[in-house]
Amino acid sequence: MSTETSYYIDQVKNIRNLRAAWNHIRSNCRISPSEKIRQEAAEFDADSGRHLSRVQRQIRENRFVFPPSYGLAKESKPGKKRPIVLPSIETRIVQRAILQVLQKNNEIRQLIENPTSCGGIKERGVRYAVEMAHDKIVADGKYFIRSDIKSFFTQISKAHVLGRIKNHVSDPQFDDLIERATMVVLSNQFSLGADYKLFPTSDLGVAQGSCLSPLFGNIVLSEFDEKLNTHDVLCIRYIDDFILIGPTQKAVNATLKKGLKILSDLDLEAYDPKIDREKAESGETSKGFEFLGCHIRPNQITPKKESRKRLIQSVETKIKFSKIQLRTKEPKRPLGKMSFVETLNEINKSVKAWGNQYQFCNNHQILEQMDGKISDLIEDYQSHFSSQMNWISPEKNLVKRRLLGVHALVDSKSNPVVKAKISSQS
Repeated sequence: MSTETSYYIDQVKNIRNLRAAWNHIRSNCRISPSEKIRQEAAEFDADSGRHLSRVQRQIRENRFVFPPSYGLAKESKPGKKRPIVLPSIETRIVQRAILQVLQKNNEIRQLIENPTSCGGIKERGVRYAVEMAHDKIVADGKYFIRSDIKSFFTQISKAHVLGRIKNHVSDPQFDDLIERATMVVLSNQFSLGADYKLFPTSDLGVAQGSCLSPLFGNIVLSEFDEKLNTHDVLCIRYIDDFILIGPTQKAVNATLKKGLKILSDLDLEAYDPKIDREKAESGETSKGFEFLGCHIRPNQITPKKESRKRLIQSVETKIKFSKIQLRTKEPKRPLGKMSFVETLNEINKSVKAWGNQYQFCNNHQILEQMDGKISDLIEDYQSHFSSQMNWISPEKNLVKRRLLGVHALVDSKSNPVVKAKISSQS
């Protein structure tokens, strides 16, 4: 078998590139809410050197096969589902390795790194977009239109994007690897039933769950970014969400019309603020507007009401389920995340992560109100725990420790060399 490879394939299979890709994937997997994903990553990490060498060898010999992914039809709203694709660890690593190579290509970077494109680009993100929007409304942006593109990822033409990549990266081996990396084959096709049709298993659409999908989205919308930022209207886009801010209603309306034409030529469609008011809105910026999970108005940026509500509900749910477990009079095993200490730890992690997510917001009054609600919930939880502990007789220390969440030695895994029991007098 020939092992001669192209320049870009050499870059992909470079062990430093693969290791950097794995380090990124591993960090994401460790904080995944899915225990299955965390376990798969831990197993790969236990012998990552050997696994990465195997992947490198398979790419070099042009025999790397992307294993089928797992499809998850996740309910986003009542009656509506999002098709989430969960690739294998090996697939994620190779996809990430390809992305890292493309991100170093100057022509690809010029194609996607429009100053007003904020998603899926290094050193940009929600803060970058929100700050840009706020600066515009403080300067001269009196009117806005906010919308997003309907079913964006499932409507992207892979052939269109791959053709544009080939215009800048003329490398058949590399092009073939990218094409195979973006194909969606599901291991659970039949168990999905009617939901299978939601997934982008043809040329139309890219997988939600692949690190290459935001890149494809930015490439397909590069003309949209360029042509909608030509005069006094600013168009800020974060993947499929965008907002137009300008000095007059007429100006933002005209820009929206131009944008809808560009999207139509790409067989894409955006929500109309006059019809789809849940997905789009328009008006005066002085009255405030919502964008990327924030409510923005001159000199004030606040986490969106729905996001604030979800955090409080999350704390309430964690406490509710822990209280149910704490009713167990004499647990024979550790309560795990339902114990008192672990529940407080889970609450702490959720609140801290949420606060860090919105660190650029400045409405401290709202944050103080939320802290008050959370403190009340924790105080009530502490009182409930104390009353439960008071019912337990003093000599039952192990029961108390299990409810508290402090590990008992007798609950440790046991795999002794000698199986015979030893008396306590020994």
